[in-house]
Amino acid sequence: VSMFDEITAKDVKSKTKNKLQVVYIGRETCGWCAAFLPNLWDAQKEFDFTTLYIDIAKIIDFSDGSVIDQNSFDILNALTGEGYEEYMSENFGATPMILIMKDNKIVGAHTGYSEYDVFKTTLNDAGIK
Repeated sequence: VSMFDEITAKDVKSKTKNKLQVVYIGRETCGWCAAFLPNLWDAQKEFDFTTLYIDIAKIIDFSDGSVIDQNSFDILNALTGEGYEEYMSENFGATPMILIMKDNKIVGAHTGYSEYDVFKTTLNDAGIK
């Protein structure tokens, strides 16, 4: 994740205002995240975007499922967008999670591991070409 810009939940709205932005929510101990990262790196190079990274392990304790940072949890769970009204409440905690955001709204999203071509379609559908 060193190739990404790590941010906190409170930074999401300021970093996604007026700009199409990829936000990756993951954690170091997630095997599916590790498997997915090469696809994200390849997409970042191909489409010339910067990825914002949120370490969900700083928000949720995955050893027992408890919330460590309630404020960050609430901020992220409040994110919505047309067609994504319930996305965060239904998927938050699952990793890897990709949010494509613009004007503080989710315009595309992907949760879980996928092959590069599937992920590329998600990016294209959200306006990253």
